[in-house]
This record gives sequence, structure tokens and C-alpha cells, in this order.
Amino acid sequence: EREKYRTLGGYFVMTRDYEKAVENYEMLIARYPADTAGHANLALAHFNLLNFQKADEEGRKAEKILPTSVKFTSNNSLYAMYAGNFAASAVQANTIITLDPKSYVAYLPLAIAELAAGNADAARDAYIRMAGTDSTGQSVAAMGLADLALYQGRPADARAILENAVVEDVRTGNTGGVISKYVAIAETWGLEGRKAEALAAAKEAVAGGRDETALLPAARIFLAAGKGAEARGFSVELEKQVRKAA
Repeated sequence: EREKYRTLGGYFVMTRDYEKAVENYEMLIARYPADTAGHANLALAHFNLLNFQKADEEGRKAEKILPTSVKFTSNNSLYAMYAGNFAASAVQANTIITLDPKSYVAYLPLAIAELAAGNADAARDAYIRMAGTDSTGQSVAAMGLADLALYQGRPADARAILENAVVEDVRTGNTGGVISKYVAIAETWGLEGRKAEALAAAKEAVAGGRDETALLPAARIFLAAGKGAEARGFSVELEKQVRKAA
């Protein structure tokens, strides 16, 4: 019975039926309260439903049962960050960094916690430290530094960071990084009212991949630029993908 609930839960997560995943994992932990995988995966399902408070709660339950799990601590740092518990997320992130300084993802909660406290320089330092971990950390850090520049009202600086970083993403074959950076570049142009440049960058994002990570933001960018027909085309394409997956 326990294995049945675990397997079904994994199936529902993989098929993005997160409501069913929550229902399934709740039945699992009701029967087996010390099942760490049940609590951890229930946290993940809540996270994907954007219920960050519940994700934080369930993640902490899993960590309490198995406090030596680096993975649980790392995940919980992110859950706490998304739930707005910045102090707790920073404590957990520092724990991970002590154990593994090359864990790039641990630096994100640190940066966000510092930014939430009004310490932009400390947030920038956290992203710079993230960039020194590996190529993935470097890619994510570039997005963080660009976000920081946008937050401070410096779209041109953000664009310069992104344009330099996207070259490295192309070199390393980081397709997701390429798409996200072209989307962000398009948004910087949009903030400056440069519709042609925004559309060109959005087209580059779609050229990198025709899934929801590219089509959805591209549709919004085209719509904002007054290109309703093109935006509708992207949305229709995305709708077909969703129906096919269902």
C-alpha cells in the first residue's frame, strides 16, 4: 500500500496533476506519518500549486524527520524564500553553503533575503559568489544581477549583463538559459519603449524553443507591442501543446 501511494504520487507529479498528487501524498502520510518521501513530495506538489506556505510546512516536517538530508535543507531554503520567510531561508542556505560551497542554488535565498532587507550590495555579492560555482551558477547569477539592475531602475545595465551571459549559455548549450535571457532582454527593451528591439529579442527566445517557457512570455511581449495576431498565434500553439499533453 505504501509503495502504491508513492508510485501514484510520482505519476501525478510527472503529469502535472498536482491536486491529485497532494491528495495522494496526504493519504500516504496519514497512514505513514514518518514517511519522509511523502512529506517531501507533498511539499513539492504544494510548491507547484503556488501554495508556498504549505510547501514550507511540509518541507520542514521532512527535514525534522531526516535532519541530515542536504537535499531537504536545500529545498526548504527555497520553500521558505518563496513563502516570504527570508530569515529562515538564509539560515538554511548558509548551512548548505557550509557543507557544499559549490551548491549554486543556495546563494539565491541569500541574495533575496539581503534584497528584502534593503541590502542591495550584499545581494549582489551573493550573486557574484553564485557565479563562481559552475556554469549553471554563472547563468543563474547573471539573471539575478540583471533582476537587481532592473529593480534599481537600470534596464540598460541589465541588458548588458544579459547580452554577455547569453553568449556563454549558447556556448555551453544551456537552452533554458538562452530562452530566459532573451525574454528578459525583450522586457528591458519594452521598459524603454523600444518595441522593435523587444520583438526581435522575443523572436530569439522562441527560436530557442517552442514550449511554454518561450511561447507564453513571447505572447505577452508581442501583445504589449500591439501585435495581437502574432500573440494569439503563440497562445494557440501553446494551447495545442497543453491539450496534447492532457
